[in-house]
Amino acid sequence: RSTPTDHAARFELRGLPAFDLTFEAEKRGYVSPADGPLTAELEEGSRVENLRFVLEPASPIRGFVRDESGAPIAGARVLADWTVGRLEPIARRASAFSDDQGRYQIDDVPPRRTCSLIASCATFEGRMLTEVVPGSAEKNFTLRRLPILRLRLADAATRARVKARRLAIDVMGGFGCSPAHSSQVGSDFLIE
Repeated sequence: RSTPTDHAARFELRGLPAFDLTFEAEKRGYVSPADGPLTAELEEGSRVENLRFVLEPASPIRGFVRDESGAPIAGARVLADWTVGRLEPIARRASAFSDDQGRYQIDDVPPRRTCSLIASCATFEGRMLTEVVPGSAEKNFTLRRLPILRLRLADAATRARVKARRLAIDVMGGFGCSPAHSSQVGSDFLIE
């Protein structure tokens, strides 16, 4: 369950079941400096009072995503990963997409917390940066364009070109076709 705070930053939750509960506070642009959520044991008919949350302003991570020629890449996803908690680490993440100028900004990252950044975009090879500290200098990515695979679908018997609405290729499985090789797709078609 969730509830907003009032004008004095107070909150109240009613009708909670009796067992161990986990509490977290959230506000856009702020993060909890605590190492994970607060927990409390709630027994039948009891109350938990004076739970106190401290939030601090988040430190943004920003930069640019460009291709090898320096041109901006729009729509690239940049993902930040970090952990909180010492005894039982909890993975956290936030992400943003680059705009038309290739600029991205991830807002909800805790200050002084080392994280990893991954930039990815269709038709480009992803890149990772490690040991990134939020709020420090811009973190820029240069992505390398992946090679384009061009295929021709042909009728296996006549070798005449065939137009297909959809063709599924298992790239991860090493389907590997080249103009010098041909591979069977089903019993009726050939990829050359």
